[in-house]
Amino acid sequence: MSSAFPLLRLPKKALHHVLYSIDYVDIVSFSLASNKTKEVVKSLNLKINDINLKIDNIIIIQIDAFRNSPSQMLWYFYPENNNDRIEPIPIYMPARVMGMRDTIPPQNIVKYRNPGLTIREWLAHFQYIFFSSKIHSLYFTRETCKFDMSSVKETIGGSEIGTLRFYDSCGLECAQMALRQFPSVKCLSAGSRGLEDPSMYRNILIQNLDMLVLGEPTTSIRIGLDEMLLINSKEIYACSSTITNKGINRFLKHWMNGSNPRMEVVNFDFPNGRFPDKDVLLKGTNYHEILSNQVRRYKRHEKIIVVKGGYDIRRMDGTLGTVTIRQRLQIRFVLFFVWVQSSCKIRFKADSRLAKWRKDAIFPENYFSGGPKHESHHQYSRYFNELMRHLASGAAHSPISEFQGPERDDRESTESFHDDNPSKLHSIGPSEVAALP
Repeated sequence: MSSAFPLLRLPKKALHHVLYSIDYVDIVSFSLASNKTKEVVKSLNLKINDINLKIDNIIIIQIDAFRNSPSQMLWYFYPENNNDRIEPIPIYMPARVMGMRDTIPPQNIVKYRNPGLTIREWLAHFQYIFFSSKIHSLYFTRETCKFDMSSVKETIGGSEIGTLRFYDSCGLECAQMALRQFPSVKCLSAGSRGLEDPSMYRNILIQNLDMLVLGEPTTSIRIGLDEMLLINSKEIYACSSTITNKGINRFLKHWMNGSNPRMEVVNFDFPNGRFPDKDVLLKGTNYHEILSNQVRRYKRHEKIIVVKGGYDIRRMDGTLGTVTIRQRLQIRFVLFFVWVQSSCKIRFKADSRLAKWRKDAIFPENYFSGGPKHESHHQYSRYFNELMRHLASGAAHSPISEFQGPERDDRESTESFHDDNPSKLHSIGPSEVAALP
């Protein structure tokens, strides 16, 4: 007859070594045994990417990217009965709990009676042992929300919500109720069948959001120019079968005339095998082409993003924007970035050939807005020297917007100058497009 192994009597290093070899699903179960096991698991300093809460027929907590694993950990909370009362109903006390690794097929499934914790307490437990105070995404998937929104808010408590996501069958009424209950959320993703027509929720489009995602590859929206011009978000991602090259061209021209003043990046997906057409996209914009071997770097969401080439256009107030055409898997898309005022580091590449550089390689003819059509080599040299002195002195104005000289990419050594308030090109958005080619 085997005796119980005194796991908690092991030295700390040996105990941690044992627990590190256990799957996260089992570690969660272990952490629920007592306050001591809870603190032991916390001392492991296990890190995860995100905690998400899904509001469906039942409540689901999803934990993403743990121990360098691409799979998720899902926890399902089942009520004692089917809750056939008139909806919406309050969030229930779980009777049964099921945890698993979200793989095909599912792995490491555990089932047991709920140890007396409310869903709010379960959520707080995950946040405590995994050092994650924020709810990355709050999902709504039913046409009508089964649960009372005030009850949902009470379950979340004081946790910050990163994004409201409306998916699957989520209807417009459910989305509107969620927005009213969580007005401080600044990112929204509308990927449900019930939100395919943005003209039905223009009150959402005009919100001062940090990010708005409209549609996805499996749920394409129907959006027109009027709705695009109403959007007041900093980042816009639209996947639509109705977006055309001509429509994007008209949108860009409206931006040049002052529309969408808060916009910093917009992504137009071309689903169903359609292709962006550069000539149609940029017709009448007086664009300036940046060669593909010229690289510009900018910081967004703690990441440095590289922009190779593109087509620069300018708004009537002098703001610079860059149009790029890219491909992700089988989907081609147009990305438009806007240069905005922010602190960053500007790098210019130079070597002993600097004195012999060609004027059209640094400042092409007609590149200066409102400047003379022809300039002498001496004048171009003066412009460049002034720019370098401006950067080195840490002047307050943007060197890019003032001098408008694109960065060279074919010089070998680099020298960095830090400006307290230069221009920065913003981009990058949701995880769907975070890894840009």
